[in-house]
Amino acid sequence: MNLNLEKLSISQKLFKPYGDIISKGMENNKYIINQGYCERFDEVAPVNLLDKKAKPIISIFSAIPRKRPIKIDYLEMHPLSSQAFMPIQKIDWLVVVANDNHGSPDLSSLKCFSVPGDVGISYNPNVWHFPLLVKKAQDFLVIDRSSASDKNNENLRELFFQKNDKSIYID
Repeated sequence: MNLNLEKLSISQKLFKPYGDIISKGMENNKYIINQGYCERFDEVAPVNLLDKKAKPIISIFSAIPRKRPIKIDYLEMHPLSSQAFMPIQKIDWLVVVANDNHGSPDLSSLKCFSVPGDVGISYNPNVWHFPLLVKKAQDFLVIDRSSASDKNNENLRELFFQKNDKSIYID
């Protein structure tokens, strides 16, 4: 059985179970800095590190489009930290998420969000998601937990679907 995943327009209300939206208007505070030449939109999303030995890092991920239709055949999650993605180019992109159900993704909660190119997201710890989905080659600023001391991949869980599971696609 095949299931085509509907693309939802992202909003803070719909995305809240999975994390935060990174965008102007989501800030906790805003004020003028740099002698009036810059407006700071402060604390648009937290960086959550659930272990004491970790440190937050900033990386750049370069993603390329997948062949269509996109088969959602596995999900990943990070149990020890949030993971934030902010597009560098202003190109719309997609996010696929699912809730955690005792260490496995709850496929009945699977959702696909269409994200505007000027909006980023931050996954909460323990949120299952498909890797970056882009419409065109695109770079992202990524804020997450350093994996330098993560010898056993303790902050990465992957679940590959079984052949007898239903096939899930995005057009």
